[in-house]
Amino acid sequence: MISKSPPPRDATVVYERVGFNDAAERIVEATKRLPLAETVGSGKTPWALSEDSDALDFVRKLHNSFPKLETIATVCGAATVAEAYELQRFLTDKPVPEQGDMRLINSGTIDRYANLWGFEKCRYFR
Repeated sequence: MISKSPPPRDATVVYERVGFNDAAERIVEATKRLPLAETVGSGKTPWALSEDSDALDFVRKLHNSFPKLETIATVCGAATVAEAYELQRFLTDKPVPEQGDMRLINSGTIDRYANLWGFEKCRYFR
């Protein structure tokens, strides 16, 4: 039987560092089991999973320095195909938005730690 339940706090997470061999095949270079409590924290924060403590400190600093997305925007799940086509009629491309206009940000205009709106062209449908 499969059920959705939280894992025990003493569980571990398998961490694999992946690389490529000379034949450009993906290989696992190292495997380590990390305590779940040290990788996820309270369960209410993003996963910080790394063997590098400096990288973990940097992720924690970013997490503590900026507001959570949910406090500054309404985050919605993906649209169905029908909803996406219905939404298309409300979209226009304006190089200079007017007051009250809203910006569309999709997966193509989000980069790690950056919003690429205005720098990358947003492609809604091909």
